[in-house]
Parts: sequence; structure tokens; C-alpha cells
Amino acid sequence: MTRDDLEDDDLKIVVVLADSRSVELGLLLRSTASELGMLLLQAMSESSRNEWAVPNLAAYATSSIHQANRETSRRNADFRGLIGELFADGFSWLISNGLVGPASENSGSGSEWAITTAGKLALVQGSAEHVQATRRLHVDLHPELEQTARVNFERGDYEIAVFAAMKAVEVALRSATGASSSTYGVDLAKGLRPGGPFEIGGDGTSAEIEAYPMLYRGALGAFKNPTSHRVVEFDDPVEAADIVHLADLLLRILDRERRRRGITEGV
Repeated sequence: MTRDDLEDDDLKIVVVLADSRSVELGLLLRSTASELGMLLLQAMSESSRNEWAVPNLAAYATSSIHQANRETSRRNADFRGLIGELFADGFSWLISNGLVGPASENSGSGSEWAITTAGKLALVQGSAEHVQATRRLHVDLHPELEQTARVNFERGDYEIAVFAAMKAVEVALRSATGASSSTYGVDLAKGLRPGGPFEIGGDGTSAEIEAYPMLYRGALGAFKNPTSHRVVEFDDPVEAADIVHLADLLLRILDRERRRRGITEGV
């Protein structure tokens, strides 16, 4: 059976997930892989069991169609493939995002899965936004961001992560321009001005040379200064992750200019 073979009444068929949560087949069909994953995660958390094997999850859901909808028993075998496809999509998303992991206690087959710490956090928050945003930082970040911005971000301290990232830019900028310890924030960008002590883009056009000070001034003014003076709430972890990525870029630009000048010492 394919999705095109379903009739309108089929969409109202009740499917039980992980012996705990009942949903209509139509809802499952309209859901994305992440939405399917979260539905399965919620059902697993509400279940009386602590671990599940994916084939068993799919078999239980298929069986529930037969149990709750006797009139569809003739087509029960047809639904098995469709349910298996949906569960494969949802569970693959859960695994790839680290929301479920191999169960520590299982029947010995090695195919059972349990909810991870990250999965429990996603359940508390009602979404996997934090986990997905954290994955955006699973790249080779600048060394100055590894133990500060990344660690705080993974703990969910987005404000501290952003502050730490932009502070690293500030420290690197002060070192590169030779500014005094009493120079902070946007004022540090003055050292990048055309003809300044650390002019960037000397081989480019005048517009490019003038743009770099504005880039750093804007970043520090928008993201470092506010977190220095007041509490800034980041409701969107993806936004916070992108700010950390911006800091990473700014640090790498300074490193590139150091190399161009033949400066080898660290920040």
C-alpha cells in the first residue's frame, strides 16, 4: 500500500505509539521526520517500558490498527509497510540527533533503544531545538571558543556562550591592534580603520578596507555590548549558535591577517 492508496476514512484510523499515545494515521502521514521523531519520543517517555526495539514499535502500532479498527483487519497486512516506513523516518531522526541511544539493559539482541539525556531535555523543552542548534556547533570551532562558548552553549547557557564568544573576539582584537587594556567593545574596531595599526584587506579595494572596521564594530555593538550590561534572553538557540559562528569567522579573519603579516605568536 502507498499513501496514494489511502481513503479518507483511513486517515482517521487510530494508531497507538509505544503502548501509550494514540494518534490518527493522518497526523503521522502529515508529519515531517522530526515531528514523527518527537511523537515517538513522547510516546516512549509515557510508556511503561524503558526501552524499545524499532520493529516491535512498528509491530505494536500495526497491531493497534487491527485491535481498534476491526473493520480494517482485512487490510492489516497492507498497513504494516506504511507504518514501518513512518517509524523508520522518525526513529532515524531520533538516532541521528542523539535523542535515543542503545539501551544499557536489553534482551541481548542489541537492537533496543532508550531515551538519552539529550532526549529527556528535548521532552522537557517540548522540542529538539537545543539539540539541533548544538549540532550546528559540532564543527572545528576556533580554539578560543572550544572551552568557553561551546561548553556553555551545550549546557543551555546561550547568553554566556554568546558573551564568551564575543569576548574572545574583543581580546583578539585588542591584541592585534595593540590597544590598551582600557579600550573596550566597539572602540577596539578603530584599530582596523584604513591606515590604522591593523588595517585588514590592504590588497583589496578601499571599500573593502573600510568595511572590516564596520563589521567588527557592528558585531561587538550588537552582540557583545548588550550581554556585558544587561541580561539578554536568547529564546532561539539557533540564533545564539549563529552568533558563535560569527565570532568564529571574526577570529579566523584576524588569524588570516596575522599570517599575511608573518605574525606567528598567538592571541
